[in-house]
Amino acid sequence: MTMPDFRQLTEQLARFSSDVQRAREEFEAVEVYGSSPDGAVRATMRSGKLAALTIAPGAMEQEPTRLADQVLAAVRDCEDRSTELLTRRTAPMAGTMEKMIEELS
Repeated sequence: MTMPDFRQLTEQLARFSSDVQRAREEFEAVEVYGSSPDGAVRATMRSGKLAALTIAPGAMEQEPTRLADQVLAAVRDCEDRSTELLTRRTAPMAGTMEKMIEELS
């Protein structure tokens, strides 16, 4: 069994840590938008949290349960887009971590 190169692993871990910090900063700076299927409700997320909700004036004339469904749809759309963004950004880091773990095994 070959001993892992701890100097190389330390360098990889430092790069990984830097990548994680950079991804966190990017995620906190970006705004993600989502909307209801009819476009009457729009949600905005920052740092993975709901930051704004905009409802078109005409949407207020809908039945309350219909409006509630539209709000929920907009928020879920926004959450899905936020998750997709974060997943896309962190996927390469997951591969790096798996490689580091393999090298230790």
